[in-house]
Amino acid sequence: MLDGLTVDQLRTFVAAADAGSFSAAGRSLGRAQSVVSQTLANLEAQIGIKVFDRAGCLPVLTDAGLALLGEARVVIGGMDQFKSGRQGFSRRLGAGTQCRSRCHVSNRGSHMRGLRFPSKVSEHALAALRRSARGRDPPGS
Repeated sequence: MLDGLTVDQLRTFVAAADAGSFSAAGRSLGRAQSVVSQTLANLEAQIGIKVFDRAGCLPVLTDAGLALLGEARVVIGGMDQFKSGRQGFSRRLGAGTQCRSRCHVSNRGSHMRGLRFPSKVSEHALAALRRSARGRDPPGS
């Protein structure tokens, strides 16, 4: 079920893909290799897609993993922009009102001011973003 998908899982996925091994990803994240491996196994189980081929000495991205990597980077980048405050997030979306009035998640897809994120991963990550931000005003407002 995608509702349990976390930004931490996406960050771990990107770190492992960039580092080329779960051990190196663990070192960069300050975690044990086994934690990275378990986090990625949980991610794969939740999305129902194998993102790494673990048959060799080092994990290799599958075609599906490679396709999802770009989307994971977009979601993480959006979260980093959101965390940096309204000004940074507004710059990414364009000048105007707060995120609440610009973000929309529906069963037809996720939209941010005309940008469409086609995958269910992005849709659910943005839904989680909306849930976590509900009731909080951005810094500087």
